[in-house]
Amino acid sequence: MRTAARTILIAAGVVLVFAIARVSGHPSAAPGMGENPGSLRATSRGRESSAVSGSIGPRGHQQAVSPNVAEDDGPDAGYIAGRVLFADGRAVAGADVKAIGTDAVTSTSGDGAFLLDVKPGVHRLVAQLGGAAGAMATGVTVARGQTADGVVIRLSLAASFVGVVSADDGSRVAGAQVAARLSAGGLRMREDLWGRIVAMAVADAEGAFAIAPLAPGIYSVEASAPGFMDGAEFRLALEAGQRLEVPLKLKRLGAIEGVVKDEQGVAIDGAVVSTWDWRGQRLEARSSADGHYRIDGVRPDRITVAGGHADALGHIDRRVDVTPGSTAHADFTLPVTGQLAGIVTLPSGAPASSVRVEFYSRARADRAGEVTTDADGHYRAKLLPGVYEVTASRDAMRRPSGALFARGPPRG
Repeated sequence: MRTAARTILIAAGVVLVFAIARVSGHPSAAPGMGENPGSLRATSRGRESSAVSGSIGPRGHQQAVSPNVAEDDGPDAGYIAGRVLFADGRAVAGADVKAIGTDAVTSTSGDGAFLLDVKPGVHRLVAQLGGAAGAMATGVTVARGQTADGVVIRLSLAASFVGVVSADDGSRVAGAQVAARLSAGGLRMREDLWGRIVAMAVADAEGAFAIAPLAPGIYSVEASAPGFMDGAEFRLALEAGQRLEVPLKLKRLGAIEGVVKDEQGVAIDGAVVSTWDWRGQRLEARSSADGHYRIDGVRPDRITVAGGHADALGHIDRRVDVTPGSTAHADFTLPVTGQLAGIVTLPSGAPASSVRVEFYSRARADRAGEVTTDADGHYRAKLLPGVYEVTASRDAMRRPSGALFARGPPRG
């Protein structure tokens, strides 16, 4: 669907009624593999066994990377079948077999055979018995109602990661959570940028940790603790029986605080202040009655801080440098808002309801926000003073295209 765009100048305290913005298009458009991958085979079969236990929780105090599996847990699950063997080819009875990053787990029978029911998606299995462990060489794709058969997991002497978690000042971080992650499939898979959690440990009073037993493989090891950035080491090759030492360092998080006032120097209560950085971290706070705000848990970096009125679109930016454990300052002076009102119509002249009207700030080169038209095609928005590009769109993909610019007269 084609859209129309206009460039509008919003002045402080002014209500500007804007002319028609046309949206062209149909009026009814809505807004809107195992050790030997070649040996694996997929077959249809019914639900034969199910075992769920030993859930591994998310990494640290933050959310873990989610496995790329469906959420449907109905009778149409997929299955993985195979055997667990010792290095000399003997069957392993009673070994635990689990799909990493999920709750799916089962045990082998007397002849080393297992059948594991999993959600459709890509899975990689690990097996463990006593001081022996093993993993599939790569992942296997399981479809709903299908069985990936012929998986063989060979056990060898289990390995481990050990180390100490310390802060940027050299102090030890007691109670840090440490996770070992293993890729489920190829390293290019999005959900395996970090890998899926295989095992976790908690650092002791001296910051020391040990994660075992682990199968040989390529791992990522990460640590997290309240008040610190996560720390990680990637692509660590762990061999059978190896005790690999991995020191982990964490940077202390910082804070940003300041005062929000209007142009007369009066404190603004309830102003919205938010931060974001190149990693995608976004934090938000509101100013108190005296205009003061504080945002804790900020990653050390050059941070963009934005301040704006709670009931208006648009914001004012500041750049601050946050160092580990420090508090940076960013004050804001917010001008009185103006208002923009208008109507969106279709080529036929009929009002266009439920249309998304977006505002892009020319001066700040960012998106100020959006509103939606009512049943009569009308919209109204409060905005900080400035020049905005206004775009109306309504289609399934919600992608404005094309532009027609017209600058409205300044209002004082």
